[in-house]
Parts: sequence; C-alpha cells; structure tokens
Amino acid sequence: AQAVIADAEGRLPVSSEAIDQFVEGDSSADGRSSKFLIAALSGLDRISSADRGEYSDRLGLALNRTSRWTRMIGRAAEVENAALVSILAGLGMQGSSWERMTPLHLYHIVSSLNRVGLRAEARMIAAEAVARG
Repeated sequence: AQAVIADAEGRLPVSSEAIDQFVEGDSSADGRSSKFLIAALSGLDRISSADRGEYSDRLGLALNRTSRWTRMIGRAAEVENAALVSILAGLGMQGSSWERMTPLHLYHIVSSLNRVGLRAEARMIAAEAVARG
C-alpha cells in the first residue's frame, strides 16, 4: 500500500483485487488502515470514482460528506491557493494522535494538496496515515 502511495509517477497498478486483499488482511482497529488507504488513493486520483464509491459504501466512509472545513479546503484548492490549502490541511490534522484523524479529513487533505501541486506532501501524509492506521 505504501509503495503504491509513494509512487510519484503512478506506475504501480492499483487493482481492485489488490485493494480487496489489503482490506481482507487489515488487522488494524476498525479497519482504519483500509479506510485510510481508500481515502488516500481517492485523494491522489489513483482509483476510479466507481471504485471510490464502492469502497466508500463498503467501508462506511462517506467521503462525499461536507462540512465548513471541507468546503473551505476544496475552494482553496479550486482557486489554486497552495498556502491556504497548507494551512487548512494543518488545521484538519489537529489532534493529540493519529486516532483523531478521519478518512474524510485525510481524503480532503490529500486531494487538495495534490490539486495545488503539493503532490509529494500529499503522498507523505497519505503514507503516514495508512502506516499508523
């Protein structure tokens, strides 16, 4: 999972079969690593919207849910304001531990960083989340 996320060129294939194997073998509490993997791959545009929807439903992610914060970070990415995306990403990551991170926040952080050209940072945060699941 981390090799796929770290792949800057997107050369490593991301198949449904590989994701299914990861999900089935996930021993993290409440399947958090799998949930973070789907959020990360979605944010990096490494899986199709159909797969995103299927896994989101299957794992109960609700990645389409919105809040004031998701709308703000999305709008900052839309207008290509990398500085504001970075600040909002930092705000979205506030918490005493990784247990406070949600797949919804991870998805929006990774997606927004990726959209404004901060791809390495997006991949780094995504890989860390999956590792800490």
